[in-house]
Amino acid sequence: MARPRRNRRSVAVRELLDHLRADQLTFTLFNYTGSAALRERIGTLLAVQNAVVVEDTTASGEPTDFGVLHDGGRVLEMATVGELRDRCDVRTAIDGTRPPQVFEELDGETTTARSKSRREMVRISREFEQRAWREREGRLVSGFQELSRLSVSPRTRHVYDRLAGTGVDVTVVGYPDVDLPDPPFSVVEDAAGDLRDYWFLFYDGGGADDRKATLVAEETEPGSFTGFWTVDPETVDDLFDLVREAYPDLV
Repeated sequence: MARPRRNRRSVAVRELLDHLRADQLTFTLFNYTGSAALRERIGTLLAVQNAVVVEDTTASGEPTDFGVLHDGGRVLEMATVGELRDRCDVRTAIDGTRPPQVFEELDGETTTARSKSRREMVRISREFEQRAWREREGRLVSGFQELSRLSVSPRTRHVYDRLAGTGVDVTVVGYPDVDLPDPPFSVVEDAAGDLRDYWFLFYDGGGADDRKATLVAEETEPGSFTGFWTVDPETVDDLFDLVREAYPDLV
């Protein structure tokens, strides 16, 4: 049995979020005349593909309902609101973790999570935990905010006990508000509470690029989380490197 480890240093989670945010693209919507409901749906559609939507106007007010996807000053693609509607069913993208592709530049491998509930965060985490379960190897690091989240959820504790039993190198991180009896995984106690506002999960894929996954989110309001998740192997590797630099005992 692995004994819990005490470590007062915290992972620079804000740096991880900033790293993911730096990869966001911008879709500027010019002279929009549509409904607020459609504007919200477009924003949600592109947000889950790691693009942020902003509005602007031209001096002439023309053309209307026209958008440009860009990375700073570099124009990548253009589309009208009508074309966005035609390219995909917006409604199917809102709840899915792998939304339909709207632009070639948006591959869907990194997703922006906005105002996700705790239940939705659990669903995303379960998907990534299942990757580790299927591989039965590799490194999995999960931040639970408080360790009591493991003890009050028998299902979650069972999942992590079984993951550790398959050969996955499991570490859980959280504020030590309870003692976890006989954990078969490593425990890092966030005694200072630096990570109580963050939910994160890192899985290195056990050497398989197509199994790598990372989730990093901040609880911006009680029960509401904003952040990112990604299955892009290079991004996952970059995030592991950042964690390793900030918190070498963790990974």
